[in-house]
Amino acid sequence: MEIYIVTCIVEEEYGGTENVAVFGNKADAEKYVAERQETFEAWWGNTVERYAIEEWKVS
Repeated sequence: MEIYIVTCIVEEEYGGTENVAVFGNKADAEKYVAERQETFEAWWGNTVERYAIEEWKVS
């Protein structure tokens, strides 16, 4: 079984993240991220997306 954990970068300088949502369906996780996604300019010069989805296998 897979779950989908949405993480959000909450501290831009050091890259601190928080888990903000957990879904049992990938489509729901993607919809959640699409509604909230934003980008920011990281200190090393790249544009970074604030939200990401991680797939975890659980038993």
